Amino acid sequence: SGNPFGLSEISHYGTMQRVGGKAAGFINKKFFHPSSFRNQEKLWKAQTAHAVEMRKQADMEKRRDEERQVEELRKQMYLAGQAKSTDLLSFLPSSEAASSQRSGRTYEQAKSVEEMRRRKALLKQDRAAAQEAGEAGEDCEEAA
Repeated sequence: SGNPFGLSEISHYGTMQRVGGKAAGFINKKFFHPSSFRNQEKLWKAQTAHAVEMRKQADMEKRRDEERQVEELRKQMYLAGQAKSTDLLSFLPSSEAASSQRSGRTYEQAKSVEEMRRRKALLKQDRAAAQEAGEAGEDCEEAA
């Protein structure tokens, strides 16, 4: 039977079955043995962590599929003329922070750009008002 030691009458060659309580107890206490309590605990923890991770991945994949279906439905409704263009974009974040992050800017940078635009508009209005006042002053001098 391929047994090099001539122990063909022992059918469980190579296993720890019925060899003796002391030998099995001794090997079970070794850190590398799969039936040691510590290794069984490690295996159980790894299996439960893997199951939790797989459950989370399945949940995320399900959520992504639902979002894709909703997006496709909104797109079809928009193309059919049943929805507004704002409905098509309603799934996107609408806050300033989210829109600026999509363009690669931080919230502070977006705020500073908005403030700069506001100040330029105020300067433009002031210049236009000053120019109108200057033209009105010239008209008064010509009339006199």
